[in-house]
Amino acid sequence: MSEPTKAASQPDEPQNIKARIKASYDAIAPAYNAWTVDHFSVRLRYLKEITDQLRPANANSDAASASPLRVLELGCGAGVPVTEKLLVDLAPVHITANDISTGQLDLAREALGEHGEKISTVSTVDWVEGDMMALQFPDASLDAVLGFYSVIHLPQEEQITILERIGRWLKPGTGLFLANFSGDEMKSAIAETWLDQEKGWMYWSGLGVAKTEATLQGAGLKLETSKLEKDTVDGAMFHWVVASRTA
Repeated sequence: MSEPTKAASQPDEPQNIKARIKASYDAIAPAYNAWTVDHFSVRLRYLKEITDQLRPANANSDAASASPLRVLELGCGAGVPVTEKLLVDLAPVHITANDISTGQLDLAREALGEHGEKISTVSTVDWVEGDMMALQFPDASLDAVLGFYSVIHLPQEEQITILERIGRWLKPGTGLFLANFSGDEMKSAIAETWLDQEKGWMYWSGLGVAKTEATLQGAGLKLETSKLEKDTVDGAMFHWVVASRTA
């Protein structure tokens, strides 16, 4: 999933947001995947912030016998570069890779394997299709949750709810959260033909920096990085966050 570019602010949320987002990503997956290659560097730069912290958990163990880290990736797309990188850099790791798009997950399976076996013999991935709001995990069960260009597709109130859930899902004291958000507060932003694609209807929203930070802190997450950064591809401002679950 991705970002608000060439979008017009709207006063009200449209109907059938999730179904329309799914249909759009299914239709424009090849165009989107080619376009977002230019975002790989920023994704991997922020990803390194948390993999450097997570990796020592298994550093002194034999990869074949170590307990796998548990990671949730929200909006995994076609699995490249983030899922692919996680499978290698955090081995052994088990990734729950969620996306709303059937087309994107089909591409991910093709690239990485049904369970990630094309990339790693000790790490695994479960591809989970559907709305991230339908996901359920036991409290304190995840080592990390990632959301690259994905949480921004949720309406404002759902963003608050998913952040509260993530705070519960992460392991206290060690769990890490990484995501980017809109730099601006906006109830609704719409692009009718995003990426110049006829079927590229797209929706985003944003809480704004102050409310995002307050929501994270209220969910028991301590901010380690909170940075506004201008996108190098389309010039949009994003709020990048790395946070740790307090003990």
